[in-house]
Amino acid sequence: MSLAEAATVADGTEVSVEGVLFVTADEMRLCGAIGESNPVQCLGDNVPVTGVDPADHAMGSGGPGVEISAAPVLLEGTMEQGTLVTQ
Repeated sequence: MSLAEAATVADGTEVSVEGVLFVTADEMRLCGAIGESNPVQCLGDNVPVTGVDPADHAMGSGGPGVEISAAPVLLEGTMEQGTLVTQ
């Protein structure tokens, strides 16, 4: 399922989506694209994510205060109020 589709499904819907994991001190998102700035920005379709441990994925620096996954990650979970909740 695309990130755009996942963002619009009903609460409780199980989804499997792929994107770049984008992590700051304040938020974690799965992003369809990453902007080439310093720090990098989450661009395009994206959804907030909870329940993911970034240490489970190869992460790299996206600039001051930002970490991004080195490659797209596939996450599975349930959509709740526009947020991907993983276990």
